[in-house]
Amino acid sequence: MKKTDLYRFAILRFFLISILFISCSRVNKCNIESDLTPIRIAPKENFITGDYTPDMFTQEVLKEYKTIENASLNIKSDGSFEIKQVPIGTLDLDAFYEKEKIKLTDVKGNWKLVTHDSVSFLSVNLFFNEEQTHAENYGTSWQIYSKEESTVVVIPVGDPDACRAIRFIKPLTK
Repeated sequence: MKKTDLYRFAILRFFLISILFISCSRVNKCNIESDLTPIRIAPKENFITGDYTPDMFTQEVLKEYKTIENASLNIKSDGSFEIKQVPIGTLDLDAFYEKEKIKLTDVKGNWKLVTHDSVSFLSVNLFFNEEQTHAENYGTSWQIYSKEESTVVVIPVGDPDACRAIRFIKPLTK
């Protein structure tokens, strides 16, 4: 091999390794769930149902949540849920990349608890308020965790490799 070929190969190898470590969350693990405990077995319904608010992690990662006072998630025992006063870009990937991503919206939907391979999550269908957005309804899953005996629902935001999520936490009831 010529010296110039070795030089080019070294540059190419450096470039590929750099891209791998910079952009891939599977290698460069994000800390969305670093302080949370995964739910491994199906929890009781009362562990899931209730009123949730965004936690401090959400306000640090998604700056627009610092100024939103009434964002909430209400998971009901009848299999429905409501999310109120969240930026549309939180739940609509197309809107996330637009200027109006911080416009507040309300979303309703249905949920079902699923446990698969020792991981419990919520399988959800989202129904957007057509007066607030033109986003299409869709289905997805939200991870369930615990933190100091509170329930935490983690909703990914945008590209998973970007390591952004809203974390709704249910305060402890005494």
